[in-house]
Amino acid sequence: MGRRFGLVIIVVGVAAVLSAVIYGLTRPAPAPITEPPPVLGAAPTSPQAPVTGDVKIEGARVTKNDAQGRPEWSLQAGTEVQVKAGSEQAEARNVHWSLQQGSDTEWVVDAPQIVIYYQTGRLVFSDGVKVRSADDARRFSVDRLTYEPDTKRLVGEGNARFSMGGTWIAGPRLVVDTKANTVRLSGGMRAHIGK
Repeated sequence: MGRRFGLVIIVVGVAAVLSAVIYGLTRPAPAPITEPPPVLGAAPTSPQAPVTGDVKIEGARVTKNDAQGRPEWSLQAGTEVQVKAGSEQAEARNVHWSLQQGSDTEWVVDAPQIVIYYQTGRLVFSDGVKVRSADDARRFSVDRLTYEPDTKRLVGEGNARFSMGGTWIAGPRLVVDTKANTVRLSGGMRAHIGK
């Protein structure tokens, strides 16, 4: 009985934290005040429309949609999620993230940690990140990976190693441009070309 109660407390806690993360991601920017504030005791005005957003939560899974309502990315987080009161970010551990192009998954990221920045939508994965294309033909690993939502780029820094078939290239920095479908490595590079 005590073990079940503890599990229920953990599940409720994770749901509460993920709800706070979702609120932070979907929170609209404050609108400028165009009318004077209501006078105390005045008749109430019509209720405001409910807050809507482009993020939904199902269990421990978060899905972000683009402006057209198509899936942009989805995130499956482990049980450890941290949100600080008044903060503009959330952190989660043991994450599995998918970048999507319409209904097709494009890249899959597994990382020990992620930081989600509410205002910019930027995601920063760290502590040893492993990435693969949906068809598993291309793979890379980096120490730290940033997803830039405006440009749809994945920027990897630190010990980048990209492989495709029997060929691999390693260097300090890697940029995946998902719009142009290119991968670029820079810095002092090493390569092996083979089967």
